[in-house]
This record gives sequence, structure tokens and C-alpha cells, in this order.
Amino acid sequence: MFRRQLLMLAAGGLLVGCASGRRYGLELPLLSVQALSVADSGDSITLLIRHFGKRPVRVTGLQLDVLLLGETLTLQQGLDLPLPPQAQEALVVALSLPPPLRADLLRLSGDRGTELSIRGALSFGMSQQQVRYDGRIAPVPGRPGQFR
Repeated sequence: MFRRQLLMLAAGGLLVGCASGRRYGLELPLLSVQALSVADSGDSITLLIRHFGKRPVRVTGLQLDVLLLGETLTLQQGLDLPLPPQAQEALVVALSLPPPLRADLLRLSGDRGTELSIRGALSFGMSQQQVRYDGRIAPVPGRPGQFR
């Protein structure tokens, strides 16, 4: 009788563990910021899109608001970016930084950095996935106008 109860308890625990665990399948990519570049030739942000799913996906567009030093910059771009299963891709997107924001960024020095947030959506054909990123960027030593 004791063995039967122990076996039932173990089977129940196994089922509960499987039900609450991570599900693998079509999981949509995550977004983070890899770099920010402020240059006379043009400003850009490098986004890292990570895909942890087991099936390939195709990113067809992005609509993002970048919050940086109290300013909101809107990024909208159509894409045709295939992502194989369990892969990541760096995507460089042009930015139009207002002159006061550019000047404030270039004044950052040393280890001081600033907060950077992204809110928006990545498009996958007919569907969209909401994305959110909160992090910090700091100047790269010896490389003026480069932030990581």
C-alpha cells in the first residue's frame, strides 16, 4: 500500500513538473540593444534579435519607441529577416537623433552611462510580438560616439 501511494505521488509530481516547465516550439525572438553609434555620417542602433524556438521564423518589420535621456525616438522599418531555429541576428537601424540629444550623449564619459528602454512590436507576417527592453548603455573607452 505504501509503495502504491509513493508511486502515485511520484507520478503526480512528474506531471506537475512537466506542466509548469518551459515549453519548446514556436517561441518568438527577444530583443536587446548591442550598440549605439553617434557619428557625423549618421547615427545608428544595433539591435540583437534572439530566437530560441525550434522552428524558423521570418521577421517582417519593427515598430519601436526608443526612450533615451528623456527623448522618445520612433523606429519603423520593413524587414525580411529569416531567423533559423535557436539563432540570433544583429540588425543595424538608422536613427535620427535631435542635435541636443546627440550633444548630451557625446558628453557622457567614463563609466557613467544612461538608461535606454525600448517598447514596441516585431512583426512576423500577419502576427506581431510585443517587445520590451530596459537596460543601460555606456561609452566605449577610446571610441568617441560609440556606446554599448
